[in-house]
Order: sequence, then C-alpha cells, then structure tokens
Amino acid sequence: TRATHLTAQSNRACRASWWVFSWRLWWSDWHKILGILAGGWLFLLSFSGLGLFLHAKGQNRYIDTAWKAAEAHFVPPSGEALPVEEALTIIRRRFPEKRIAAIGFPEENHPFYAFDISERPKEIRLYTPRHMVFLAADGADELIPPQPPAWLALAPLALNLHFRNHDTLWLKGMWGFFLILSLLLTVSG
Repeated sequence: TRATHLTAQSNRACRASWWVFSWRLWWSDWHKILGILAGGWLFLLSFSGLGLFLHAKGQNRYIDTAWKAAEAHFVPPSGEALPVEEALTIIRRRFPEKRIAAIGFPEENHPFYAFDISERPKEIRLYTPRHMVFLAADGADELIPPQPPAWLALAPLALNLHFRNHDTLWLKGMWGFFLILSLLLTVSG
C-alpha cells in the first residue's frame, strides 16, 4: 500500500541522514563530553563560591554583633591604657593555643582592645574560623562574645576548596586541566 511505501522511504531517508556530517551535532557532542568531564569540578567551584558568599555575610554579621556587645560592655577606663605588648601577653596567656590574626587598638569611642583570634591551622596555608575577644583598655576586664554560628564552621571547607588547594605541581596541573576543559565547554556550547 501507499502508506507502507511512504514509511519505508522515510525510514531509508532517516538512516541515510545519520551518515551526513553535521557541524552542529559535532559541537553538541563535544559540549556533552566536556560537560561530563568538567561538571564535577564546576560544581565544586560553584559550591565553594556560594560558601564564600555565605561566609562573608555570616562573618560580617557576627563581627558587628560582637562589636556592639563590646561597646555595651566596656566603659572608658579611668587610668592609662595598657601598652600593646601587655595586652598581647594577657591574650596569649589566656589563649595559648590560638593565633592572633588582627588587633584593634583602643580609641575614644571604643575603649577596648579587639583581638581577632583563630585556631592554629595544621598547615600554614589553610584557613581556620576566627572569632573576637575584647580586652578593656586598662586590662581590668575581658569579654569573650558568643562563638560564631555553627554553620560558619563550614567556611574553612569552602575557602580551602576554592582558594587553598593547589600547592603541589600535580594539583596545579589538575586545576589547569579542568580550567581548560571549562573554557572549551563554553566555546563548544
């Protein structure tokens, strides 16, 4: 019948078109292959980038809260402010296992020292979470504000995955390889 004849002709036409080269299909195939190869790395990079964004927001909020608590807690000292060396000695004695990342000096509107401290990392290149400790300018009183929110403990994972995991030549080569795959993925898409 005529319908069977037309179906057979269209099947032959489809099989014949499969053998015809198409640049669109060639680029599409490469895009799929590169997407499979680079997809995990791109997910890791995106996940850690989102972690960085959330860490920045959470850390800023924690620091603002800690400073407000210190401003409410401390009154201006009646005497002279401690020299920096003595303030450092007090904090180092109180937190011997911690690393001091930054010091804020007493000012007229902030009558206290502010210490940004963190755990000592196992490797110097790794990031560790930080928290604030405040000391009265005269050394008479100390304030340890609440620890940062628990979810900020994930920040070191995101920071170390995003920035600090390519020390060896092998890791640099791997990151370079996946970077090139990602660029080719964009070009082929």
